[in-house]
Amino acid sequence: MSRWFEPWSASLKARVCRYLLQRYLGRYLEERLRLEQLSLDLFQGSAALRDLRLDAWAVSAALAAAGAPLEVAEGAVGAVGLAVPWAALATEPCALEVTGLRLALRPCPRSPGRPGSPAGAAEGGGAPPPPPLPPLEGLEAVAVAIDSVVRRVRVTLVDTVLRLEPPPGEGPPGAALELHLPRLEYGEAGGAPAPPPALHKLLRFSDLQLFCCPLPPPAGPAPPAVQLGACPGPAELLLRLTPGQAPAGAQVELEGQVGALLLLLPPAQLGALRGLLGAFAPPGQPPLLAWRPRPSGRAPAPRLRLALGGAALAVPHEGPGPPPAPPAALARRFFARLGGRPEAPPPAWERALPLPHLRLLAGAAQAALQLGPAGAAADVTLARLELLEFLPGAEPACTQLLTFPGAEASAPPARPCARLRYRPPGGPSAPGAELAAELGPFLAELDLGLLDRLGPLLHRLGPAPRATPPQEEAEPEAGAEAGAEPWLRAAAAEATVRLHFPATDLRPPGARRPWHLPGRRGDGLRLRLGRPRLRAAPGHLELACAELRAAYESAELGTVPCLRVGPGPGPLLPTLEVTLAPPRAPAPPGAPPSPDEPPVPPPSPFSARRSLYEDHERVLPGSAAELAAFASRARAGAAWRLRATLPRAHLRLPGAPLAQRLYNRIYNDLLMWEPSYPGPAPSDGPAPSDDSTPCAGSAPSPGHPPPSPTGPESFKPCKSAFGLDSDSDSDSEAPAEPQPPEPGARSRLAVSVTVLQGRVTVLCDTKDEEGRAVPEAHGELALDVDGCSVFSVSSYEGREGRGYACVEARRCALYHEGVLPGPPSRGETPELPEGAPPPHLHPTLLPWEEPTPPPGPPGPPRMLAAAVALTLRPDTNVKEVLVSVGLEGATLRHRLGPAGSSWNRQLLEFLDVADEPVPGYEAPTPVTELHVHLARCALDYRPLYLPLRVLVTADSFSISSNIVTDTSVFLMRFIVDDAAVFLSDKDRSESLDLRRGVRAGTQASGRPDYVCVADADVLELLVTWRGGAAGRPPGAPREELRCGAAGARLRTCADSAAALGRLLRYLGARADLRPPARPTAPPPPAPRRSQVRPPAPRGSGAVRPARSDPQVGLGGVQGCVAAP
Repeated sequence: MSRWFEPWSASLKARVCRYLLQRYLGRYLEERLRLEQLSLDLFQGSAALRDLRLDAWAVSAALAAAGAPLEVAEGAVGAVGLAVPWAALATEPCALEVTGLRLALRPCPRSPGRPGSPAGAAEGGGAPPPPPLPPLEGLEAVAVAIDSVVRRVRVTLVDTVLRLEPPPGEGPPGAALELHLPRLEYGEAGGAPAPPPALHKLLRFSDLQLFCCPLPPPAGPAPPAVQLGACPGPAELLLRLTPGQAPAGAQVELEGQVGALLLLLPPAQLGALRGLLGAFAPPGQPPLLAWRPRPSGRAPAPRLRLALGGAALAVPHEGPGPPPAPPAALARRFFARLGGRPEAPPPAWERALPLPHLRLLAGAAQAALQLGPAGAAADVTLARLELLEFLPGAEPACTQLLTFPGAEASAPPARPCARLRYRPPGGPSAPGAELAAELGPFLAELDLGLLDRLGPLLHRLGPAPRATPPQEEAEPEAGAEAGAEPWLRAAAAEATVRLHFPATDLRPPGARRPWHLPGRRGDGLRLRLGRPRLRAAPGHLELACAELRAAYESAELGTVPCLRVGPGPGPLLPTLEVTLAPPRAPAPPGAPPSPDEPPVPPPSPFSARRSLYEDHERVLPGSAAELAAFASRARAGAAWRLRATLPRAHLRLPGAPLAQRLYNRIYNDLLMWEPSYPGPAPSDGPAPSDDSTPCAGSAPSPGHPPPSPTGPESFKPCKSAFGLDSDSDSDSEAPAEPQPPEPGARSRLAVSVTVLQGRVTVLCDTKDEEGRAVPEAHGELALDVDGCSVFSVSSYEGREGRGYACVEARRCALYHEGVLPGPPSRGETPELPEGAPPPHLHPTLLPWEEPTPPPGPPGPPRMLAAAVALTLRPDTNVKEVLVSVGLEGATLRHRLGPAGSSWNRQLLEFLDVADEPVPGYEAPTPVTELHVHLARCALDYRPLYLPLRVLVTADSFSISSNIVTDTSVFLMRFIVDDAAVFLSDKDRSESLDLRRGVRAGTQASGRPDYVCVADADVLELLVTWRGGAAGRPPGAPREELRCGAAGARLRTCADSAAALGRLLRYLGARADLRPPARPTAPPPPAPRRSQVRPPAPRGSGAVRPARSDPQVGLGGVQGCVAAP
C-alpha cells in the first residue's frame, strides 16, 4: 500500500479514481465527472463528489429492469462522501454519505413502445446508451477489491427529497407528492452475522414528512406546499435478501417498525392524491394493490411485515365558502400542536384542528403484504380502532361513528378488534378479488346528514369523466369481468348500531338549514345484532345475523325496547338483501300484436275475476298466483330491490306516544329525507330540485310517491246499486287516459318482507265512559301471524306517483284484553313468539273450521290477503288510495264491554296518529276507496250471564266505502250473502260443531248443538253521507240509509222464540257490564222440533233440506230511512 501512496502523485490518483467512478457510475450521470467535482484523500480514506446530475433515461431503464412502475423525470445529488477505514477494512464497513438527494419520479406510461419510457428502453427503443470506456490494463484487481468493499458499505442519506409527479398529459395541473427524509441510515443489521447466502440490512430513518405540492398553472406562481403526513420519532426497516438459487426462504423479506403515523388529508389534496395514485393501476383495480412484480423463476414472492404503534387520520369537512385558513397554515398548526401523538386527548385534538372533521385512530397495528404474480395480498390486524366526527357547536360535539368498547388505549387488548385480509383475483377459491374483515364487538352511529357533509369529498373521489360516450362503448361479453369483481365479507361477534333520525327540511336551499351544518333529532333507534355476517359484491349486499333487537331512545321516553327478531327452525337466520339492478338495455322492436288475439293484461295485485252485484263491481285482492306473478314482475323491473326474511319477530309498541314518534320519525323524517348538498354526487347525477316535493334522487318511499300520471287501476267512484241520482253522477266522467309507460322504464324500489312467525303487541289506553284515560289501567292487543309476506313497489314501471303494496298471511289471530291493572310497561323486552297465545289475553279473531268444505279443489291455505294501490295527482294534490282486503275462514269472538275498552275502539284510537309538519312539504289530501271481503266467516258471541251461545255465519260479507273526488259525498255499502243465526244452550266449556246434528257419543234422540233461528240469501245496506248545503243538490237529504233483503227467513218455535227474546233484551240492556245480583234461572228446555242447518256456500250446489218448523219468509224486502 505504501507504493500506492508514495510514488503516485495526487493528480494521478484523482484521475484513476475518476476513471473507476466513471466506469461503474458514469452511465447514471448526465455529464462526465470533472476533477473539480472530486475531493480525494486516499491516505485518510476519504473521498467526496459534489454537484451531480443524474441521467433520467439510464436510471429509468434500471428501474424498468427491476419491474418498478416508476420512471425518473429529474435527479440531482448535492454531495457524496465516502470514508474507508484502511486500518480495519476487514472488520469495519465503509461509510457512504449522500447529502441533498433530489429525485423526481412519475408513473411509467402505459404504452410499451413510447419513446423514453423504461419499457421501451428495456426493449432497446430510444437513444442508445453511451459506450463504456475501455478498461486500463493492470487495474482490474483494484476494481474487484472495490466491489467487495462496496457490498459491506454503510449508506447515510441526509436531507433527501423524493418527489412523485403525475404523468404528463392534457388537462388542469394536478399535484405532486414530496417525501422529506432528514436522515436515513442503511447498513448491516446488528446481532449475529447472517449466513453467507443471505444478507441482513437495516434501514433507519426519523421524522419523515409527506407534502402535497400543487403544480403551478401555465401562467402564475406555484401555490405553497401543504404537509399531509409525518412519522415522528425513529423508525426502522429490516431487509433480508436471499439469492434466487436458495430453495428455502423468501427472496426478499422486509420487516418494519414505525412508532407513529399522522395524516391530514383535506378534500382538495385527497382528490389530487387519488388522481396521482390512480395512474399506477389499470382501470377497475385498486391503485395500491395492483402492482405485480416481474417473475423471477422459482424464487418466492417478496414479503413485507410492518408494525405500527399508533396512527391517526384527519379529514376536514369542506364548507360552501372559502376555508377559514389556508391549507398550508392549517397543516402547520395541526402538526405543531398535536406534537406527533396520535393518542392525544380530545382537548389537544380540538386545539390542533378546531374545524369539523372526520378522525380515524388506530393503535398496535400489524400489516403483512406479499407480492405475487396475480397482485398483492395484504393482512392487517388492529388492536384499537376508532372513527369519530367532530362538529364544533353541535350537541354532542363528537360523534363516535365506529368504536370498539373492549379496545381501550390504556391497556393492550387480549385480542385484536379488527383483522382485514385482501386477496388478489386469480385464486382457486375466489376467482375475483376478495376483502374479508373479522371484527370484534363494535358500536356504530349512523347519521344521514353525514352524506351531505361528505358531499365535496365524495365528489372529488368520484369516477373520472368518461372519454368514450356510453352509446359508443362495446358491450362486454357475459362473464368477462365476473372474475375480476371484488367481494367483501365481514363478520363480527356483536354489533350495536344507533340510527339518528334526521330533521327533514324540504324547503328551497335559500330557506332551509345550510347543508354543511348538523341537522338531526335527539331521538333514535338502537339496533343490536348478534353475530352479524355481511357479504357484498357489485350491485348486491346481504346481511344476516343470529338475533336482532331494536329499542327507541329519547330524552322524554327513555329507552323503550320495541322489536326482537330471532332465528327460525334449522339454519334459517334473519337476513336482509339489497340489490341494485344494472341499467336495462332498450328492448328490440318486436312484432306487432295480432288483432285477432286478445291483449294479455299485465299482472296486478287485484283479482282479474270480476265480482258484480247489480251495477256495483267489488274489487277483490288477487289470488296467491296473481300476487306472486305481480311481485315477480315488479321485483324484476325495479332498480333497487330489498328483501328481508324474519323467521320469528315480535314488535311491541307500549303506548300511543311511542307509535306517534315512530310513525313520524320513520314515515315523515327517514323516508322523506333527501340530500341537500347542491353539488353533483358520484351516483346521484343531477342536483336535488328546489321544489317542495321529494326529488327523484331522494330516498325512495312507497308512502310518499312523487307525482305521476295514473295507471290502469285509476280511482273510480262506487256507484249505488239502487240507481241513486246523487252527487257521484257529476263525477262519473272518466279521467284522462294515462300515458303508457316508456319501454324499459324501471320501478324505483321493490321491498319484500317475509315473516314466518310474527307477533305485534300494542299497549293502549283504557278510557272511561266520558272518554278520559284511566291512569291505573291499560289495554293490550296482540296479533299473531304465520307465513306472512309483505311486498311494496314505488314508481311502478317508471310512473312517478304510482305505487302498490300487497300482504298475505297463511294464518292470523287477534287477542285482546280491555282492562289490565297498572300503566303500560315500557322497559319490558319483547319475547319471541313460540306459537302459544298470550295467557292473559282473550281470543278475539281466530281461524274457524267451516261447517262444509269450500267448493272446488282445495288451494293453498291463505287466511288474509290485501292489495293497495296509491296514486298521487300533483294537479290537485290528492293521493288516491284503493284498498282491498280479503279475510277467509275467520271467527270473531265478540265480547261486550265498556265503550272505552272494546278492541275496535282501542285499536282505532291507537292508530289515529297525527302527522307532524315537515318544512317545505304539503301533505296531499287522501281519498280512500275501501273494499273488505269476508268469506266463510262467523261471529261467536257468548253472553257472560246468559246460558246461551250465538253464532252468526256468512258465506260472504263485503264492505265497500269511498269518498267521491271533489265532492263531499261518502258512501258505504254492506252486502251479506247466505247468512244465518244459530242459538245454542250448551255449556260454554263443551266443544260444539255445526257439521253434526247431535254430539258424538249421544243417542240419536239427543239435542243438536246449534239451532238455526234466522237466515237470509242476500242482505244489503247502503249508507250515504253528504256534506254541507253548498255541495248538496236541492232536496237531497244529508244522511241516507237504504237496506234490502232477498230470501230472508225467520224460523222459531216456542223455546227458540223465548231464547231469542231473552237474548235481544239482554243485548239491549248491555247486561254483560252488570253482573246479576242473584243466580240466574235454569235454562229453558231445548227446542225439540228445530234441526241443525249447516249453511251451504253460495253457488256450491248444496240443497237445502225441507223444513216443517214455523217460519216467516221475507223475500225482496227493501227499506229506506233518510235524515234531513
